[in-house]
Amino acid sequence: MATRGTNTMQEALQRLLGDVSQMKTLSDADLPWLVELESMVVSKIREPIDQMKNPGGPLAQGGPPPGMGGPGGPPGMGGPPGGMPAGAPMGGGMNAGAQAPNPDELQRLLSAGA
Repeated sequence: MATRGTNTMQEALQRLLGDVSQMKTLSDADLPWLVELESMVVSKIREPIDQMKNPGGPLAQGGPPPGMGGPGGPPGMGGPPGGMPAGAPMGGGMNAGAQAPNPDELQRLLSAGA
């Protein structure tokens, strides 16, 4: 009997969330890194839900269109250098200075997704 594989990114993220939870129980676990990874995965899983709760983009919020001088626009046009959002980690890696999310808030988010 064949088992069903992962067909969507959402399914893979759900599975990854379970794997991260298991890794947190290991004796050599890097808890701050795993908590940050877990919060990124939860944020990505919740992205469609959050978008439904907050419809509209920058135009609906009264901001300029992307690339027209708002945050994330061309350098020198009101956004941070390089068009990166403020607070974005540099070098494509994890932001080493980021603090772990509030454990109560993380637990609330995890239980709300189940």
